[in-house]
Amino acid sequence: MAKFVQQDIDALNAILTITVEPSDYEKEFKKTLEKYRKDSHLKGFRKGKTPMSYIRKVYGEQVLMQSVNKILQEQIEEALKEVEIFGEPIPNEDQAQVEFDPSALKEFEFKFDLGLIPDFEVKGVDKKDKYKANRINVSDKAIEDEFTNARKRFGQRTDAKEDIKEHDLVKVSAKEMDGKKVKEGGHEAEFSVAVDRAESKLAKALMKKKSGDTISFNINDVEKDSERSIINKYVLGVEEDNDTIGDNFEAEITEVSRVELAEVNQEFFDKQFGEGVVANEQEAKDKFKIDLNSSMQKNADALLFRDIQTELVKQNQFDMPEAFLKRWIKISNEKPVTDEQIEREFPFFLEELRWNVVRGKLTRKFDLKVTQEEIEAGFINALKNYGGMPMGLDDAVLKNYAQRMFQDQKAVQRQAEEIMGEKLFTAITAEVTLDETIVDEKKLETIVKKANEEMDKENEERRKAMNPETEETVEA
Repeated sequence: MAKFVQQDIDALNAILTITVEPSDYEKEFKKTLEKYRKDSHLKGFRKGKTPMSYIRKVYGEQVLMQSVNKILQEQIEEALKEVEIFGEPIPNEDQAQVEFDPSALKEFEFKFDLGLIPDFEVKGVDKKDKYKANRINVSDKAIEDEFTNARKRFGQRTDAKEDIKEHDLVKVSAKEMDGKKVKEGGHEAEFSVAVDRAESKLAKALMKKKSGDTISFNINDVEKDSERSIINKYVLGVEEDNDTIGDNFEAEITEVSRVELAEVNQEFFDKQFGEGVVANEQEAKDKFKIDLNSSMQKNADALLFRDIQTELVKQNQFDMPEAFLKRWIKISNEKPVTDEQIEREFPFFLEELRWNVVRGKLTRKFDLKVTQEEIEAGFINALKNYGGMPMGLDDAVLKNYAQRMFQDQKAVQRQAEEIMGEKLFTAITAEVTLDETIVDEKKLETIVKKANEEMDKENEERRKAMNPETEETVEA
């Protein structure tokens, strides 16, 4: 019978030896060969009567390898049931080349190196551990804006002939300028400007115009707080990094579209929230507040989770089998990686791996699991929020769509990880003390922007350290 022995080298390294005897795989080996024989066609012999010596000669090595490997994988899984390891077992450097000779069944011995995860209690998840958290409470203005936007979505769009107003959509035919003249060979483009999304200088200038008028402006003002790369791609229709086009344009206003806001009545409420969900304007605004708070709170929670992750990594420093990990990286990466590349990226790899270990221990501590039903519900919720899906699909149709998504293993894994992340966040925040600050959407936007800028800076420093211009990065 196949057996395994784990020999601990030190606290972080071990050798797993698995012995597979002929009695473990012989039955499976012969059964598979017999199946090949039944399906074989060899000239001079009836179907299924090909000599077994021929079958063994042609297929024996492949079948023997498969039969032994099946037992080997079962024993590895059994051996690792009670052991926490980094990555996967990798062949021991002293492992001899294994030869599979179907004419002489024998005992096989396989040796694997294991990187052992040390046993420790995760610090940083008790009531004495305090984390700063932002609790969103959207402003009345945000609610009013959302209410108005909803009325715009269900309103009627008309052509406006009089002066342009704040919520109009203005279509222009623009030409690049060189001083006060149209630039010879300059860029030309047709695009629309939402007055309430333009920079205030341009918005005020537009509201003094009407269809048929001409206006001069800076192209960077057509979309508030937008990078020039975005303007290039989505307004001017050129490559994001195009730096040959100037800032100044002159444009003829060719069309002004105006939305007449939908009347505030039961028909509007039913279209926005579903039949019978909301009965009056105050209930509608209360619903918008709940939805806005929920949506924005996710951004605040994402920042909190990032802070918790950083603190847990800082508090839970433990030794890792670095020599094993460097070998594992080299063996497990699909693309070849050099020793120099591994050394350069190794500190960042260890930091990510440290969090993975902490996360794994917390997942087991809180006994968190993700069910197929939860993944399906996640798919259905994503479909409901996906703008490309037809409106009004019933639950049975959505469930059918979700079932098809299970065929994409990467999508299933992403959904499972997202659900597990939410469960872990909930479990951790229930254990620690949260020092909460109430913020509105503007304050949260400032906080998020600052945090993202800091993260971008860290990522840029990491990118420079890894020097990706010359080599591929190592996968953690």
